[in-house]
Amino acid sequence: IPVHRWATLLAAYALLWMLWGTILVAVVAAIDPAVAFDSFGSLMWIYQLAGITGIVALFTPSGLGAREAVLLAGLLLLLPGPIAALVTVVARIVNVLVEATGISVGYLLLDRSGEAARNA
Repeated sequence: IPVHRWATLLAAYALLWMLWGTILVAVVAAIDPAVAFDSFGSLMWIYQLAGITGIVALFTPSGLGAREAVLLAGLLLLLPGPIAALVTVVARIVNVLVEATGISVGYLLLDRSGEAARNA
């Protein structure tokens, strides 16, 4: 793969990770706005560390459990236990919903492009 392609992929993933981190900040802000805005950078890093853990945790499907354990551990540094647990669960639910929506939209777009190719 050419270097410019690697750079493009890296930039795309950096943007994606920032968006996921921002979603975590939004979830925390819905519960405790002061913590979310005071700890914006920390929340972003916690979510990225949890995501990387989920990727390298090959023993679990989609990092399930490993990702949440790291996310919860990081959130416990900033939030009380029950709130950190709630944010962890809500973050996983939002993740699943966003990924399911993306898969659905992608499937519909591929199906539509396949239909167009068949009708051409």
